[in-house]
Amino acid sequence: MERAARRPRRGVRRHDHHHGHRDGAGGQGPARSARHLRARRRGAARAAGQAADPSHAAARRGAGRARAVRRGAVLSETDPVAWAARCVGSPVVARRALSGGTTSTLLALTHVDGAATVLRVVDREPWAAHRVALTTREREVQLQLADTPVPAPRSLALDAGAGAHLMTLLPGRVDADRADDASLRALAATLATIHDVRADPPPRTYESWAGPAKHVVPGWAERPEVWRQAFEVLRAGPPAYEPTFLHRDFQPWNVLWDGDRVSGVVDWVETSTGPAWLDVAHCATNLAVLHGLERAEAFAAAYTALTGRPREPYWEVVDTVGFLPPPGGEGWVTDPAERRRFEARLVAAVAAVAAP
Repeated sequence: MERAARRPRRGVRRHDHHHGHRDGAGGQGPARSARHLRARRRGAARAAGQAADPSHAAARRGAGRARAVRRGAVLSETDPVAWAARCVGSPVVARRALSGGTTSTLLALTHVDGAATVLRVVDREPWAAHRVALTTREREVQLQLADTPVPAPRSLALDAGAGAHLMTLLPGRVDADRADDASLRALAATLATIHDVRADPPPRTYESWAGPAKHVVPGWAERPEVWRQAFEVLRAGPPAYEPTFLHRDFQPWNVLWDGDRVSGVVDWVETSTGPAWLDVAHCATNLAVLHGLERAEAFAAAYTALTGRPREPYWEVVDTVGFLPPPGGEGWVTDPAERRRFEARLVAAVAAVAAP
């Protein structure tokens, strides 16, 4: 969701990665990730879709309604909050806009009986054109995860035509500054739990965000030859992989913390079936831009230690190139220091592909 994670959500559901959109009912792929980097500099403190309510009891009351939502409520486009109240069967007494969303309006709602929910309305272009596919996918995935150990929100109600999805509020807050060893191990363990999910039916096959239209060396590059090598790697095509349940936008802005514990993972609109290392790579690229290459590689090493899966640098190249903008588009990584860290990430990935 919105960091309560962007791309397509493609196909008609697809925000053509080649056009650089990442949809967002929650996550947003490279575009969303980088926008959150900029939001961080502006002081954004909460995940767009699951900022924590101080009352864990309220969150639990909301979760308890997952199987008791009223059926048949139809959203009035002029009053989505009233629709949410009808779905839950309890009037809304307080609402709070959640920061960080780029694809949707996100509201934390408090109901008269104390229940706490999150309402997402996909109302921003170009994502609004794909509201049906985005919100439907997110709901279906959340329902599949309901009986798993994955700490995901629980879907309560959907009006896909209006792009409205009501879900439970999770406890915790985003803390993208966490990069110590213990936190990286916790992130790796959470991702491993996601990859253990066996969904029936499985999610759609992953889509690359690194299509040929993005194979343009950025003007700010200090190592243009490495970018050209990366494009050659991608033109050779992907290796075989074991199909795995992917979050597809797993990264610090989509993870909630309650103390030292991961309390939630949000933004499930990009969920796919694909190579496990694509998820690892995406989180590691975000960590590299935020905290440097060493922290990114420490996270990947923690994941390998937990799962036994070896490093697959091809997918790191895919992910890094995916952060480039489409032709004529705005670059996602704009800060000079972050660009240097971003390029260092690509240099390491390309070198690893070439290593014997």
